[in-house]
Amino acid sequence: MGVTSKPVEPGIVPSRFRCAVISAASRGVYPFVGAPLSITAEVRIKINTIDKSQLRTAAGMFVDKTESEIGEIVSEVIQSIQTACARRYTLEEIRGSSFVADVVEAAKRDLSVLGLVLIDYDVKDIEPENVDYLELARHNNNDGRTNGEKEQQY
Repeated sequence: MGVTSKPVEPGIVPSRFRCAVISAASRGVYPFVGAPLSITAEVRIKINTIDKSQLRTAAGMFVDKTESEIGEIVSEVIQSIQTACARRYTLEEIRGSSFVADVVEAAKRDLSVLGLVLIDYDVKDIEPENVDYLELARHNNNDGRTNGEKEQQY
């Protein structure tokens, strides 16, 4: 009797199937308050082979794509999720676990549409970008003008 590998959780394929590790770097991410950040993360994904409809979806989406092209697609998905989630948090909160939980939840949902399963999401680096403080003031006012420009208009 041979040893069979079991998925760690539903939808995760057994270890004999290949897992892809993809880097996702989001630049110019504005948190809820503060200066723009760069968020770099690493994700591990697999094709969902448990659910036949998702396997067909993945096959249809990626049959003519190279590994590099698939990596770019996944990276873009993760970058957009990181950006969207970061806008709801301060820098301190982004460094916490609720930001990661939100990204993982959204990534699992979005990647499943592609027939993929998120195995792991790991934030590698969060750092502030060089700041143009006038541009930051415009961004924080949400209408492209600084407070001084608003006062002059009235």
